[in-house]
Amino acid sequence: RVWTVMHEPRRGERDSWNVAQYVYSDRINYGEVNGDLLYYAGELRHRINVGVMLRDPKEVVTSFCNKRRRLSDMMRKVVQLSEARLYCLRLAKTKRVIVIDYAELTTSVSYTQDILRRFGITDYKVAYSDLNRVVNANRKVRYESFEDLPTIIQEMYHALPWSLNQQ
Repeated sequence: RVWTVMHEPRRGERDSWNVAQYVYSDRINYGEVNGDLLYYAGELRHRINVGVMLRDPKEVVTSFCNKRRRLSDMMRKVVQLSEARLYCLRLAKTKRVIVIDYAELTTSVSYTQDILRRFGITDYKVAYSDLNRVVNANRKVRYESFEDLPTIIQEMYHALPWSLNQQ
């Protein structure tokens, strides 16, 4: 079988529940890595396999800040990222959601192979070169690490909840 896995295929177009239902009912052997569908995952998980990818939130904040120029955009995004992470953690507690550890996914062939198996993909052999394939990389890196971010962003990060027990 040939599998198609897309990364945010409708870029610039706001995903909706209607779009998600259409896309997944129309395609065979298809999957997406798509943060825009996060808030529809609860409905989607009854029709398809759904996973949530958990990544070190400091890495995510740093990556997103590298994609934004204005401090106000960075500040708004940090709040959104905190809310999205908490939603992912709540979703991860449900039985029909596959939890994916980003660090493991990008470093372990056996872990990645197991994740594919959990999604029903058994006819693809993961190679180490698959783990090194970068998608959606920042074109320009202004902040090498979380500690390089503007102080206000670091302070906001520390003031926001990033785990369910911080709420």
